[in-house]
Amino acid sequence: MHLLKNHIIISMPHMNDPFFSKSVVLICDHNSHGSMGVILNKKLDQKKSNPEFGVETLSKERVIFFGGPVMVNFTLLLHDEKKLEDTSYKIAENLFLSNNGFTNNKIRISNKKFISGYAGWSKGQLENEIKNGDWIVQKARDDLIFETDCEKIWNNAMKSLGFNYDDLSINGGSA
Repeated sequence: MHLLKNHIIISMPHMNDPFFSKSVVLICDHNSHGSMGVILNKKLDQKKSNPEFGVETLSKERVIFFGGPVMVNFTLLLHDEKKLEDTSYKIAENLFLSNNGFTNNKIRISNKKFISGYAGWSKGQLENEIKNGDWIVQKARDDLIFETDCEKIWNNAMKSLGFNYDDLSINGGSA
C-alpha cells in the first residue's frame, strides 16, 4: 500500500493554497493511514523569520527549505548517504530522511536538503486531491529532489510531463 512512496506530486496551476501553489512534493510515506511528504521547492528566507510559515530561521550557514505546514519548527535532512541509513527513514534505495544526528555528523553528504516541517494528508485525502485534478503524480527523480533553484523544480517537473505552463488552464475540472 505504499503506491505513492518515492513519487513526487506536482501542483496544478489552479491550486492557490499559499503552501502548495506551484509546489513539488516528495511523498516519503503513503499507507492506509494517510500520506507524508516534503515540499521541495520553497526556500525559507534566511535573513528573517518566516511568520507566514510559522518558522524561525534555523541557521545562517544552511539553506533551509519549507517542507510543509506540519511541525514547522522540526528540521529534517533529506539525503542520499547510505552511511546514515541506520539512523534514517528509507524512502528509496538511495534516498533517506533523517531527523536527528545530522548536525554533528562528520560524514560529508553531497546531495542533501535541510527541510523545516512537512506536509501530511489523512486517509484518502491525497487520493481525492489527485482525483480532483489538484496534483499530477510522477516517479521521483534526483534532479528534481536535490535541485536548489526553486523556480526550476516546478517548471522542470511540468516540462518533463510534456506540459507548458502557458498552455494550462487555471480552472480545474474534468472532461
